[in-house]
Amino acid sequence: MTSRVIEVAPLPNRDGFSVIVQPPIPDEPLDAELPDYDRARAWADGLRRTRGSRIIDRSGEAI
Repeated sequence: MTSRVIEVAPLPNRDGFSVIVQPPIPDEPLDAELPDYDRARAWADGLRRTRGSRIIDRSGEAI
């Protein structure tokens, strides 16, 4: 089984955040670009709960 991580990071040069699954899962588009941190973190948390991957938060917004 491949160890995957979910990365939350600010979008470069614009508002919003990206959620990226690394390495990607073939034929499953799970990555997302979302307008705010709360939505990005919720998306990442849902992936964590359903996929068991850990989250790496590079947003600078985590408490």
